[in-house]
Amino acid sequence: MASIINTKIAVPLSSVKDGITVFNYRFQEPDLHFGEGQRFPNEIVVNVTVTGMGSDILLSTKVTSEALIVCDRCCSDFKYLINNEVKSLYTYDIEKYKEDTDDEIKYLHGSMQEIDIVPEIIDALSLAIPTKCLCNESCKGLCVICGENLNIKKCDCENNEIDPRWNGLKNIKFED
Repeated sequence: MASIINTKIAVPLSSVKDGITVFNYRFQEPDLHFGEGQRFPNEIVVNVTVTGMGSDILLSTKVTSEALIVCDRCCSDFKYLINNEVKSLYTYDIEKYKEDTDDEIKYLHGSMQEIDIVPEIIDALSLAIPTKCLCNESCKGLCVICGENLNIKKCDCENNEIDPRWNGLKNIKFED
């Protein structure tokens, strides 16, 4: 998992009252990477809406940035706009925390002075990345023979070879 190295981003619990409080953060982590080919070289903007509800605190963490991602077809870098929000529920109520069987509620010890929101930021960033990263929907990818990026230049390779896994489809007869 990625980590935000030199930046402390936290919500001070002394500022949280019943009702809504908003916190805004801006930071840059040029070394922040997730998986293969996903980098966040630009500024990351975080807006946290904190809703105090008695012994519970709801955090809505909205993250905006621009990721530099490698296309799954042509291996070229492209920019991808991140605009995602995650919600987290925290509680001082130990009984409510113990009753939570899905681990969706996080417990706040009475001695805690702040909530570290770096995990929420990482979740928002990583969940915003698509599972299939394409520079555009019509990306032609790379030539399987010479490796040429077919979006930039058409190569002269002839690929008449059929993948043997598809040979069974030749024998299918269609009726009208």
